[in-house]
Amino acid sequence: MIYKQVAERSYFVSSNRRKFRTHTMQYPVFERVMLRLLDDIDYAALTELATPSDEEQKLQLNDIVAQIMELERLRKRYLRVIEGEAEPDEEIISGYRAAGVGLKKFQARMESLERAINNTSIPELTKFRSSKYPTEKITTSV
Repeated sequence: MIYKQVAERSYFVSSNRRKFRTHTMQYPVFERVMLRLLDDIDYAALTELATPSDEEQKLQLNDIVAQIMELERLRKRYLRVIEGEAEPDEEIISGYRAAGVGLKKFQARMESLERAINNTSIPELTKFRSSKYPTEKITTSV
């Protein structure tokens, strides 16, 4: 769509239509329809879907912990082979390194999920009444 404005008139023109004729739509009509659509959107429902609940985060955390345990087990197996008497090949060394990189990524994700879970469980602070102290006027003499 291409926006065009000629004198007092503004409209959209369809583009990239090789076989068909171009179509136009007056901009005020488009604006009315879009504003009505934006009014109908339930933004609260959209934000609920975007932020996972505590239970979902805990399930994700459990999955990540299981994956971390599996990568640590795999890494220990690679390390036993590498430390053995025979010379390890490149495939084993690259697998050991890849497991280390994956382990770091999962640990970072686990830490961020733990922070998110802990931040949502902290109760909100309430306001407290502060005592009023008399303020002294400071005068400066030049």
